[in-house]
Amino acid sequence: MTVAVLVALAVLVTRGYRLDWPQDMYFDEVYHARTAFELLAQREPYEWTHPHLAKEIMALGILAFGDDRVVGHEAVPSDTVMAAVGNDGLRVYALADGTIEIAERGSSPQSVTQLLGPPRGMAVDGDRIFAVTDEEIDEIDLTPSLRATPPGHVSFSKVRAREAEPRVTSFAVSGDRVLVGTARSLAIYTTLDAAPVVIAIPTVAVTAKTDGSEVYALDPQGIVHVISADTGQETRALTGGRPGTAIAYALGPNRLFVARADAASLDVYELETGSHDSVPLANARTGTFSSAASALAVVPRTDFLYALDEGHVVVVETHGTSPFASIPVTGSMLGVDGEGDKLSMWRRSLSPAGTSSSPRIGRDARRFSTS
Repeated sequence: MTVAVLVALAVLVTRGYRLDWPQDMYFDEVYHARTAFELLAQREPYEWTHPHLAKEIMALGILAFGDDRVVGHEAVPSDTVMAAVGNDGLRVYALADGTIEIAERGSSPQSVTQLLGPPRGMAVDGDRIFAVTDEEIDEIDLTPSLRATPPGHVSFSKVRAREAEPRVTSFAVSGDRVLVGTARSLAIYTTLDAAPVVIAIPTVAVTAKTDGSEVYALDPQGIVHVISADTGQETRALTGGRPGTAIAYALGPNRLFVARADAASLDVYELETGSHDSVPLANARTGTFSSAASALAVVPRTDFLYALDEGHVVVVETHGTSPFASIPVTGSMLGVDGEGDKLSMWRRSLSPAGTSSSPRIGRDARRFSTS
């Protein structure tokens, strides 16, 4: 008996040490854990080569110990119309009058500068804030001292005028490139000091590969145009989907996800093969939805996709595109706190200061094979 207990303790210590690392799927987890999520989402399993009892037990573990939930709320400034979060947790809020306020994780927002008006898009890239209005694109460089004590009226580091250009429909920053989409074209800026490369593709939504090497532009017909970030040339088009509202990229499975505009469904593209699939967000675990998702976000460390739809965030395992959880929230904008491994949501607010808040969703960072 003593020997058995010692062996059990030894196994627990040696097998349990750093059980949460790596936080992405590794080796057979790509198949076994993927199948467990597919079973939860009532999807046809991709892998049938092993008996499913172990995977069904994994699915039970996910149900019992999964931790996708709202883990906290933060007060946001009144009149917030747009928000963004940096990978290190910096919160950036744009107010209705164009004021930009920033806050470190868990701190109170402070005014840093003011735009010409409320932005059409905003992004945080390291220590830089980018904001676009219909009149100009602004870059704000933040030093550690400026982040600690914002003076309230920081001068823009760079400004790029947008004279006689169409209204901005999409905006993103990736790999030191600023991406601005309109109903007429997509502009790729390597720096705001120089003219952009302009591609004549009407752009509803835009995203990029994690390393910034490829840009993905969604047009009004639902075609995804794959563009080389270095040359600005379209290399191929991904077809088979419908018009969409948002687009997101997941590195682990090397897939693109588009929120369809006509239904609560995802159009999914395998970038390696170009194949397409359509997956509904609704199932027995997530509930029913009568309208399309309005926003998508991927948490890089876990490669989980979050789709915002009708007051719920639907959690999707991206290797098998399996929607397996639905979390009630109040918000219309999504952001990823990468280092905190949290998803943040904000709602546009016209309420008195301090009465609105943003929920944060977290999940237990465990190895999927032991769920």
